[in-house]
Amino acid sequence: MPYAISAAGAALSYAKETQRSALSHISGLSTRMRSRYMMLDAITLRNLEILRDIRGESNSTLAGVLDMTGTPMGSRLLLRALASPLLDINEINGRLDAVEFLYKTAGLRAALGEKLRQCADIERIAGRISYGNVSPRDLVSLMRTLLLLPGIKSLFSEAPPAISGALADMKDLGDAAALIQGAIVNDPPALARSGNVIRAGFNKQLDELRELSGSGKQWIANLQQSEREKTGIKSLKIGYNQVFGYYIEVTKPNVSLVPPHYERKQTTSNAERYTIPELREKELLIQNADERLAGLESEIFNQVVGSLRAYVGDLQCASGGIAALDMYHALSEVAATNNYVRPVLEHGSRIAIRDGRHPVVEL
Repeated sequence: MPYAISAAGAALSYAKETQRSALSHISGLSTRMRSRYMMLDAITLRNLEILRDIRGESNSTLAGVLDMTGTPMGSRLLLRALASPLLDINEINGRLDAVEFLYKTAGLRAALGEKLRQCADIERIAGRISYGNVSPRDLVSLMRTLLLLPGIKSLFSEAPPAISGALADMKDLGDAAALIQGAIVNDPPALARSGNVIRAGFNKQLDELRELSGSGKQWIANLQQSEREKTGIKSLKIGYNQVFGYYIEVTKPNVSLVPPHYERKQTTSNAERYTIPELREKELLIQNADERLAGLESEIFNQVVGSLRAYVGDLQCASGGIAALDMYHALSEVAATNNYVRPVLEHGSRIAIRDGRHPVVEL
């Protein structure tokens, strides 16, 4: 055990140094005991074609046959279970009880599979919340998954202990879902800095800045129409770039129609660009509003993420419950599809196999 503690400390120290984070999402460490798990080295896993075959592919392996999971969390748990088989008969039978229960309840199995396939990878999302690099789309996916949990739990009126334990891990996270639902728009951009992430009505000051920004841009559109009518230049347009800001652009053939109060701002190959006092004043207001809007929206998004950090532990617990359910569901689905039977386990050295089949050879 001292060596294991030293190795774990070194791994944590390396992770903290490279990730530059407190790793607050790591809530504990667990040991993998030889008395509980079979230890399979990489060569054995390859030769038995458990996870990868000799060519490094996964399709023609035991994992390829059994992995009918609907979530990334369930798939990772199944691969860990295959790489570290259980040794305790009671634990093995507990897992088999869960698989058999779902195998015998086809209607429940189908309904559960449909809901599991809608679940996002909340284990990874919880880690990104802890790091502070979660995206708005991650939060919407998380919210939709959390709203599925009560429906998943309601499918079971009774269940064997392994499934009951998984359901118990899926705690009520309605408050976290409500926070995201109230703060983030339904279809946000991929990056928070792109703007238009926070839902209208969530923050009064943000709503006011959006109204100011929007009305300013409408004022620009109205000014363009007004100047076209005043000057008679139908091709006149008001544009914007980051170097010169807002400008009135007039093509070279129409320069003679430009009013005297227009101030030249820039010359291009086929047009002249001008400004006027009222456009300069409005530009300043719009730019200030846009800068404040971007800053405030980013601040509000970070506050939402900060509030969600309090739920990281429960999210990790829920992801473990979803993963376990998904693994049991996948194994029951494989059993039903391939007509597998449940093995009978007992203490002793006798092995009796009748009409045995090799799942990988059958591919």
